[in-house]
Amino acid sequence: MPSIWRRRTCPQCGFTFTTSEVLPLDELLVIHKNNGAKAAYSRGLLLASIIDSLRPTGADISQAYWLVITVEEKIIAAQKQRNAWQPVSTELLARLTYETLLAFNTVAGITYGAAHGLMAAPTQKRKRGRPYQL
Repeated sequence: MPSIWRRRTCPQCGFTFTTSEVLPLDELLVIHKNNGAKAAYSRGLLLASIIDSLRPTGADISQAYWLVITVEEKIIAAQKQRNAWQPVSTELLARLTYETLLAFNTVAGITYGAAHGLMAAPTQKRKRGRPYQL
């Protein structure tokens, strides 16, 4: 997550310290839902969704937080390319999450993709006991 580091000095005692300021996506980011409604971005909902995808795989669930941070960094990068903070579609959020999970754990990515309608249906049906014909 991009952050700004600042060196500060206490005016009373002269002690110098560093602070970190992080962009609050929960306050800045708007999600366009499929039905046209708008909703505030929720890190908690994204975290829960990622945990649900990781749980059946036996993957380390403690990594879910860092996966959320990775998705948020991708959202910020997409916003920087636009040069403006615009609402993000649920499709974009789902695709970025899917790609991130797929790179981390293939089964978790497939689980997430299936739960969010991102898995493409096969174009050819397989005949019983016969290989695909090209």
